[in-house]
Amino acid sequence: MPRIFRTGLLALLLIGPVLVLFLLHRGKNIYVQLPYFGSRTLDSKGDTVYHTVPPFYLNDASINDFNSRSLAGKVYVAEFFSIHSASLESTMTRNLRRVYEAFHTEKSFAIVSMSVDSAANQQDVLRQFRQKNQIMGNQWSLLYGNSGYISSLMGERGYLLKQNGASTADNLLQHGEYVSLVDKAGHIRGQYNATDEKEVERLMDEIRLLYINYANAESERKTAQ
Repeated sequence: MPRIFRTGLLALLLIGPVLVLFLLHRGKNIYVQLPYFGSRTLDSKGDTVYHTVPPFYLNDASINDFNSRSLAGKVYVAEFFSIHSASLESTMTRNLRRVYEAFHTEKSFAIVSMSVDSAANQQDVLRQFRQKNQIMGNQWSLLYGNSGYISSLMGERGYLLKQNGASTADNLLQHGEYVSLVDKAGHIRGQYNATDEKEVERLMDEIRLLYINYANAESERKTAQ
């Protein structure tokens, strides 16, 4: 075996594992598809039916009524918050504003922030909150309503941000910093700590991934026609 060949082969054997580890490290946060959160069942055809966020009606700080049908066909981020948790909410709102600024030009994107506070005077309070935090545009909705109803939306039948049976107070302590990413069909595709900048970066990456997947699916559909 020629010496130069033996030298090249030895170098490949030494560098190969390092190269593989490098590529794996580089690609560890790249997914072909995001996971589906929540329970799943099989329909009569044997197809998987994934957990879907139920329809809901709430009040909006900017308008009188909010119907979740307006979210159909949109990728959106769902947050549950309390204006009384000043430090937590300031961090979450600042980070979600980064997300909003990155995607607000996409018509099929939205953020919904649902207040867990008492409904008394919520419209005025949330309008002030919107002004104070410079929440602009109509694709970021600040919602409020009956606290028990909103608590049920946080749970296993809704956005999966509250453990079944947990009290609202316990939930705020354990899960108040988390948000859910919902796809165009109402399926939850990710959950993120909105107080953690790295988690927020991951949220934005995975929103982009959803849009890429939708674009690819549409391209394939047109090609098949």
